[in-house]
Parts: sequence; C-alpha cells; structure tokens
Amino acid sequence: MASRIPVLIISKYFPPTLHVAAQRPAAFARYLDPTRFQVHVLTVGPERASEVIEHFTVHRVPVRQWVPAMDTFQKEARYKHVLRAAWNYLLRQVTTDLYYGIHDSLLGEAERIIREQNVRVLITTYGPPAVLRLGLSLKKRFPVLLWVSDLRDSLVQAADTRLLQARLRRIQRKMLGHADGVTVVSAPMIDGLREGGAPDSGHLSLPELLEVRNGYDFEPIREPERRGTRFTLAFAGTLYQTTNPQRFYDALLAFIGRQGLMPHEFCLWVIGGNSGMPVPERLRPYVETSSRVPYRELPLALAGASAFLVLVDDYANRGTYTGKVFDYLAVNRPILALVDPTDVCAALVNEANAGYVADYHDPEAIGQALDRLYQDWKIGTLPERDWSVVESSHRRHQVDRLSSRLIDRIRTAAIFSAALPSP
Repeated sequence: MASRIPVLIISKYFPPTLHVAAQRPAAFARYLDPTRFQVHVLTVGPERASEVIEHFTVHRVPVRQWVPAMDTFQKEARYKHVLRAAWNYLLRQVTTDLYYGIHDSLLGEAERIIREQNVRVLITTYGPPAVLRLGLSLKKRFPVLLWVSDLRDSLVQAADTRLLQARLRRIQRKMLGHADGVTVVSAPMIDGLREGGAPDSGHLSLPELLEVRNGYDFEPIREPERRGTRFTLAFAGTLYQTTNPQRFYDALLAFIGRQGLMPHEFCLWVIGGNSGMPVPERLRPYVETSSRVPYRELPLALAGASAFLVLVDDYANRGTYTGKVFDYLAVNRPILALVDPTDVCAALVNEANAGYVADYHDPEAIGQALDRLYQDWKIGTLPERDWSVVESSHRRHQVDRLSSRLIDRIRTAAIFSAALPSP
C-alpha cells in the first residue's frame, strides 16, 4: 500500500447540517488515517458543489423527489408539528423511505467519483434506507468495491408498523447479502443482526460485523465554571414522538414540590427545542428551550448546565446509547440517565462514574436520583469521573478501529487486482 487508498463515504447527513447524524460520517472523513486513505464524501446539498475540507473532499448534490418529506425539527406550534409528522407517517407507509429520491439523485455522481478517483472502498451510513439501496446498486455495478455498510441506528426496530418492518427487513437482508462489512454502534446491535436470519443472496454467511461506537469530538471540559444560582438540568436533542416522557414529568413535578423550588431556582433546559412534545401546564414555567446549535458550539452550551438528562423509555431496542451521552461524558457535569439499567448506556455511565442511573419505569428511583443530584449540586460535589473511559469515547479512537480493520482487509482482498467495469 505505497499510495493512499481512495475511499467514498456516502451519507445524507454531513456538516454544516445541525442533525446529530452528521457527526458520525464527519468523524469517518476526519479520522480515517489520512496517510493511508484519500477520502471523498458524497452528501446532499442545495446545489451541486465540491469543496476540500481539511484533508478530504466533499461533493454535494441536490435531491429531487416528487413527494417531499416534511421537516419536523422546526420550533413551531404543536398543531403544525403534528400535521408534518402525520404527513411523514403516511409517506413512509407508502414509500418505505421519506427520502427515496436520494438513490436516483446521487447514483450518477457516485459512479463518476468512483471512476475518476479509482475508488475501491465504499462506506455508506444509514439512514435513510435510500443510502443502503444506493450502496447495493454501487456494489452490483462495481463488484470489486470493498463495501462497508454503517448502521448508525437499527434498521428494523425503529419501524412503526409491521408492514414497514417487513419491508425494512428485506432491505437489511439484501444489504447483508452484498456488503463486505457492517459497522454498528453497539454490541447488542451485532447480536440483533445475527438473530435476523441469513442474507438474501450474495454471501453464504453474514459479513464481518464490527462495533464502532459514536463518541464526542472536542477537547474534554474537565473543570467547567459553575454559573448562576439556578439548578439547570439540560437535555440536548429531540424527544421523538415515540418517546413518552410522562413518567419523567411526573417525577420532576414531585421533585419540584418536595424541594419547594421556584422557576428562578430550577430549570429544565431543552437544547434543540421540542415543539412536538406536550409539556404539562404546571411544568411549563420551569421549562426553557433553545434552538439547535452547531456542534462546535455545543461544548460551551453544555458547560452552562448543572447536570445532563438522558431519557430512553423503549427497552425493546437493545444497544441504544442515545445521541448526546458521549458529549455529556466529555463535560464534567453529572448525568441523570433514566434508562434500562441493564443496557449499554447505563453501563457506560457507571463505568465512567459520570452520574446516576435510574430505571425509567421506576418513579421512586427517578425521584431519589433527582434528589441526590440536586443535593450534590448544592454542596458543590461531583462524581469522580474516570477520564480514561471518557478519553476512549472520543470519536478518533472509535474510527481508529475501523481504519485498522480496513487496512487489514485491503491487504488480503487484493482490491486493485481487477479493473473497474467499463461504463
């Protein structure tokens, strides 16, 4: 491997979009060993353009589709959010994919990059499903490609109907039948893929499965300054429609009453807004929202909180770390993790000694954790974080695992032994 290996990463989400999904492919592009790999990124954008960022090249292509999906991440009146979500629900049932136009819109540009750059490694990052279908099309067109299918989320478990689940399962089986490797964010997701059955075609067995966790991508803030006299519990991200926060709301109201707190003494701060989720009338004076911020500004925003909230109420989807827990880890404030105590998120918080875990389905445990968190804040006590665990959660270290494995596979796969097929 005297020269660098050309790699094409395909993702719907990529900076400067504020969606949390943009950070994973951005980390791949940034931290794949630049002495070994020449990285190109293909993503969506308002117009066709290419630019060099750091040591990689980003190509943007506009997406055309007859029936568009609605943006549900805007801060707006609840009835508007409900209408947008209903439209997307119906569109997903009909098309399986809210962004079905990505496949046809990006296919030609992907083929051009592969030919012009002599690409031999393809990395696709799900979602949406159209990106998987694009990977399938490119693998069939260029069999010599080493295709790594990256699953940022479970493909099947998030489906909201049995019909949609069956459709997505078929796509997953096709992907497993043609991909050379699959990267996932947690070990339980690997187990889920193994239990999902044999691939439809291509391989006789499952491709290689590799855990590449998410992480944070900034310098850890070990000693954030305490700001103000109000206890601020921050939640960064989105409470989706499938999330039921009512148990947390009930426990929070009981905590406020038990401690005799006024709005100037306690605040639930939602970074990113949440117009789609109703907040009880009694709780509204204690809730503040702010717009999503660029990732580079997130550490400073998080440093302004007293503590962080993680909330996962669906215990069926094993292996869910949830979006911001790694960013929380890197800012020395306690985490209140209302999650399955037996799942990966709880294990990570406990391993790093980064806060308190309570079973989301146990109101008494939530109340006790809130009381302890508040009392610790009043006396200025912080859990003694294990910074070695925190440092291992940096995205650079996670992508190093993928980089090393790719180098090993390339050495044995002889991917340059065959020419790319003619147009």
